[in-house]
Amino acid sequence: MKGEVLGDKLNTLRKKRGLTLENVADGIGYSTSAVQQWEKCGVCPTEDALYCLEQFFHVPLRDCSIIRQRTIDRKARETLREMAGSVQAMYRGCSLLGVSPEALAELKLDVVSTAITVDELQEMGMVGE
Repeated sequence: MKGEVLGDKLNTLRKKRGLTLENVADGIGYSTSAVQQWEKCGVCPTEDALYCLEQFFHVPLRDCSIIRQRTIDRKARETLREMAGSVQAMYRGCSLLGVSPEALAELKLDVVSTAITVDELQEMGMVGE
């Protein structure tokens, strides 16, 4: 099973057992369109839905490649959102303090601490008095 795409695996399991999309949907308590999306790899099932599918078919599905890739993609998107939020906060802070982002970058800090005061920035020549 390792390396298989989840949608292909679901389709194979369903057809081998002579089941329709509706049979699977009814058996796990999800909509037919959801099951169809999972088979077409249009949407990745939630953890709860994946558990229901594993119980329904009596097979492990968590090793399928599409699950692993979507999990990695989801984590990457979350990290990028967090980074974008930090960058936006930095630009807002620069704007409020009257500091250019370039001037702030010249501080060469790995992490910009919110503990830096306006007085300290003035002493460094980063903010006008």
